[in-house]
Amino acid sequence: MYHTKQSYPFFGYLLVRLPLYGLWLFKEIFISSLVVALNMWRFNLKIDPGARWVKTKQTNAIGLATYANSITLTPGTVSVFVEKDQLFVHALQTSGLDELEEGSMDRLVVKTIGDIQEQEVTT
Repeated sequence: MYHTKQSYPFFGYLLVRLPLYGLWLFKEIFISSLVVALNMWRFNLKIDPGARWVKTKQTNAIGLATYANSITLTPGTVSVFVEKDQLFVHALQTSGLDELEEGSMDRLVVKTIGDIQEQEVTT
């Protein structure tokens, strides 16, 4: 069992930030779904698949897992491997990898999750 060094105000902060992040992620999933669907229905299928390591600014396992899962939830991308400070990501379009390297989703996860310090709870 784990808890955070932060006290209850931190959880209040999460109660505000997580729904906002969820809405932002839902918007990204919707837009990506449309782009992938349109690309698949084209007469001349134009996909440019690629895979590469993407650096991350996540400082804890919760942030890293949230970031990796957010990438995988977004259509057209999947997190394949997770390292301490980077993810190996496959995408249907290399432009999706370029967007990940820009770091907007990474920064948003850092801003949402914050710097959670995990400590084991002893009873």
